[in-house]
Amino acid sequence: METISESRWRRQRRNALVYLYAVFLLTGVCVCGLLWFSSDANVFPRVELLYAIAVSLGFMWYCTADARLLGKPLLPLARVGIFVL
Repeated sequence: METISESRWRRQRRNALVYLYAVFLLTGVCVCGLLWFSSDANVFPRVELLYAIAVSLGFMWYCTADARLLGKPLLPLARVGIFVL
């Protein structure tokens, strides 16, 4: 039988995957659809930066939840490394 914290981390891991799926879906829509027809060249780098931050946070969220589920929490330095890389 699962403990309460284990089911919580399973739910967190699933939520992180749903979040990443939504980020990738919106990126495909924005980059391929909306920005393709944009006349402002300064918009694209800002959107890429926001996309990179959103993906980094999603992967950090997933890795943290997965590590907790396995019973081996990540060090704060590992979280920073996941976010930066």
